[in-house]
Parts: sequence; C-alpha cells; structure tokens
Amino acid sequence: MKIKIYLNKFKISLKNNGVLLTLKKVVDKLKTRIFRKKSNIVVEKIEYDKYIKKFTDKLSIIIIVNQNDYKDSQLEKLILSIKKQTIDTSEIILGIISDDKYKINTNYDLKMKINYLDKETSYSDCVEKLLKKSSNDYVTILDSQICLKEDFVFHFLKEIDEKKCDILYSDEKIININGNRGIKKHYKQDFSLETLRSFNYIGETYLFKKSLLDKLGGYKSGYNGLERYDILFKLIELSNNVGHISRILYSNRSCKYYSDEKLYDCVLKGCMDIVKDHLKRSGISGEVIKIEQCPGYRVVYDIKDNPLVSIIIPTKDFMDDLKKCIHSVLTLSTYSNYEIIVVENNSEKKETFEYYKEIENHPKIKVVYYEGEFNYSKINNYGYEYITGEYIILLNNDIEILSKSWIEEMLMYVQKQDIGICGAKLYYPDETIQHAGVIIGINGVAGHSHKNIGRYETGYFKRLCLTQELSAVTAALLMIDRKVFEDVGKLDEEKFKVAFNDVDLCLQSVKHGKKVIFSPYVEAYHYESKSRGLDNDNGAKQKRFEGEVNNFYQRWDDKLKKGDPFYNINLSLKTEDFTLK
Repeated sequence: MKIKIYLNKFKISLKNNGVLLTLKKVVDKLKTRIFRKKSNIVVEKIEYDKYIKKFTDKLSIIIIVNQNDYKDSQLEKLILSIKKQTIDTSEIILGIISDDKYKINTNYDLKMKINYLDKETSYSDCVEKLLKKSSNDYVTILDSQICLKEDFVFHFLKEIDEKKCDILYSDEKIININGNRGIKKHYKQDFSLETLRSFNYIGETYLFKKSLLDKLGGYKSGYNGLERYDILFKLIELSNNVGHISRILYSNRSCKYYSDEKLYDCVLKGCMDIVKDHLKRSGISGEVIKIEQCPGYRVVYDIKDNPLVSIIIPTKDFMDDLKKCIHSVLTLSTYSNYEIIVVENNSEKKETFEYYKEIENHPKIKVVYYEGEFNYSKINNYGYEYITGEYIILLNNDIEILSKSWIEEMLMYVQKQDIGICGAKLYYPDETIQHAGVIIGINGVAGHSHKNIGRYETGYFKRLCLTQELSAVTAALLMIDRKVFEDVGKLDEEKFKVAFNDVDLCLQSVKHGKKVIFSPYVEAYHYESKSRGLDNDNGAKQKRFEGEVNNFYQRWDDKLKKGDPFYNINLSLKTEDFTLK
C-alpha cells in the first residue's frame, strides 16, 4: 500500500517538476530521514547515560513455559530479546514445567536462573516458587509468546524512577490477531479501573512492585490461564498508582483478549468471574453480564433507591423533532421516576405553542419560557432553576431515544461516588456514529470518537462496545449529578455560549475529582444542529465560535499540551477514527 502511494507521488512530481528536481527531492527526503534517525539515536544514548547511573531499582523477569512450548523457537526469541536490552539491570528466572528436564540452551551470557517444576504444579504455585528466587523490587511475568523491544527494561525502569509507580504497563504490538498473520498496534489509554472492568486492555505484560504481593499473601489465583488478569485487579485494589508508557515495548503473539471473533467460552466466563470477584472484594453491588457485539462482558451496577431524574430540553420551533424526542422518552423509558422541563426560546411558529398547550397537560412535563438571545449554556441553566430531581439529564430537542433502559444505564454510574457524568452513543439517521465520547485535542480543540464509522462496528480495540472512562461527552445527551452540576458552577454562560460548554463541564467535573463515563448502551439518533445551524456558518456565528475556541485554549491549555489521558499520543489528532499519526 505504501509503495503504491510513494509511486503515485513520484509520478506526480515527475509530471510537475521534471526528472532532476524530482530526484533532488528524493535525495533530500532520504537525507532528512537518515539525519532524524541518527539524531534520535544520539538523544536516546544521552538518555541512557543520564538515567542508568541513577537507577536504584532493578527488574526480575519471570518466564514460565511448559513441556509443550519450551522447545519452541519463540522462547529463544524472547530470551535473545532480553539479551539485547540496552541496559543490563535485570535477572531472568526461568521456570520449566516438564517431566523430562530438557536441557535448555544456556549459552546466552545472561544471569538466568533455571528451575524445573513439577508437571502437576499450578501456574500460581509455579510463580510463587519463582518469586522466592527473585532478588529485585520489581517483577514482570512473561510467557514465550512475548518478544521485548531492546529498550523495554530501560523505559520501564525510567518511568519507575520518575513516577514511582507500583504497577506499570506499555503499548504493544499484536501478531496473528484473529488467527491471521496480520499485525495490529495497540496504543492504549492511561489507567482506568472502569475500563478495565469491561476489557483487559492492559493485557498480561505489566510490571509490579513485589512488596504488593506480600500484602496479598502471595500470588494466589484460581483462574487457570487468566491468573494475570485476576492478580492485576488484586494489585490495583491495594494500589491504584498505575503508570502507562505510551510506546510499544513488546510484541505479543497471543490474542486471548483481543480477538474480534467469538471468545472461547472458558475465557469469557473466566474474565466475568474475575470481575465479579473484584466487585465483591471492593464492596460494590452489581452483576457482570455477557454482551454479544464484541463479544465480551460488562458490569451492571445496582441502582440505589428510586431517585427523581430531571430532563432539561431546550427548544425553538422544529416541532417534528421535539415531538419525536418527547415521544421516545415517554414511550420507551423503563425508568418511570422522571420529569421533563422543556425550555422554550424564541419560537415563532403557531404550531409550536399549540404543541406546548398539549404537552403541558402531561403530569411529567413542564414548559418554561426563556426570552433572551440564544445561549445554550444560559438556557440549560435557566431550566435547572425549575428542576426538583437529584440527577439531571441534558437532552437536545433533536434526539430520539433508542434504548429502553437509557436512564438506568446512566444513573447506575452517576450514582457512584467517584463518577459525575455519564454520556451516550449517538447515531446519524444514516446509521453512522455521530458521537461515542469526546477526545481532547482532535482538530485543535476536541473531536468526537469514531465519528462517521458504522453503527455496528466495534471500533479501535472494541472501544465502541465498551463502557469506558473518557475526558468528556456531549451535552446532546448526558446525565450529571445535581450536586456536581452546582459544584462546578453549571454551564459557563459567558465563555461558552454555544460551543464547548459540554467539554468544559466534563473537564470541570474531572477537576473536582468526578470521572466521566461513556456508555455504549445508551443509544439514540441525533439530528444534529437542525434548529440552530452549524457553528461554522459565516458571519457572527463564525466569529463567536472562534472566540469560544480561544476561551477554551486559555482555560484548558495545560490539558491540550499534556494530551488526552484516554487517547494515545501516537494516534492522530487530525482524524476521529483512531488512525496512527
């Protein structure tokens, strides 16, 4: 594919610039690439020299293989990849589960401790025995399907030295995904326990502080083949000081968690049971249920009591949209304790007011009148003055609800102590995605995750069918705890009259210690911006939009510079489809 692109560029350049100038451009390009590569090598060499002298922590690498795979060439590749590490501060503790004591090649000039283990010994017990041989503070457990990049140890120890993480993971390259020979690079988000409960996106290759295991009482797990997922939860329950290195530091030939095909029933059931056990240990009431789209599983938390939920709908004319919106809420919702506050703003059509008279007779609906100029933030804040519920749903008038349990799906998250906001998955009428969460930094400010991708696609590493923590969601449909709404100062009426008020609200929530969750199980159609027009129209709207962009830069410049923690710095900020830079 790349060769075709380069050939096409070459042909175009020949046509436009002639042979000599084209050849000069090719030579200049090659020189630039060679220079950059040499420059990067020099910079990394300086980094190595600088850090290697100050590293106080060292790493123990535990490898367990059984008699079916210890003769495999993959094990030799793994050991050679350890030998090629840029710094030599680790020890290898190799456990061979075998009954014939096969003589493994030891001519690697490595500090390798070889241990033969009984064939009947469980994986957990094997790890326990090998951990006793470890003399270092940090441990990683690998299998023969892993191959390390040469700077694996350096970057892990560097991150520990700088951030003192208790648990640490990196991005990875998946080989033979779905049984094919293809390669897929998994650039992961930063740590989120909520996301981990939906999918083991961290994987099985992570580093942890050995002293945490002492608090656990050892490496004990009853989940054969899934021990590292189980232990990961147990470690996190002791310490959520989890770090993430945003670079690929190893390749992985196992696709246990990554397959888009049907997961083996035993793997799926094991993962679900591991999450159930984790919830029980954490004192969280809920169940873990199977989902079909990915396939996979998710947590359904128990809802406390039966709190009143207030739905605020700002509107101006376009009665067909408003009728469709309200009708979908009234006829589909399985949660019954809600009220609807319709905020009228400068409608002009007679049929609009006739419809208001009709719906005002409904016991769940109240129409209030805001007569000022259009200001999305101010209109919603005005509607807030009339609510009586504990939880607030902001709902655009051009939304048509599709999920019956949409209120419960958001309420079960927003009721949790550490969560402030829950958002939804929205579709255009042509069955493509309009919104699946907001990524900070895309298109300079913020963009919608997976926009324009088909409704039934699973997205980048299953992210379209996973409940996950994000930086922001759209106010076209979100739920927020009333207290959080008050604490953050509601929607900003001055700086974000129309655009970015929802992103600002979410970031303010996070700043106040309350997470933002995206739920793909709250689904709706969004007939976007019909009643007001798009923000990039000419004239006054464009000027206002540019002002709000500048306001966002001023308030959240640090966020834009650091990058979105739930998006990876190696992914493009020019598109919304998770393509690589």
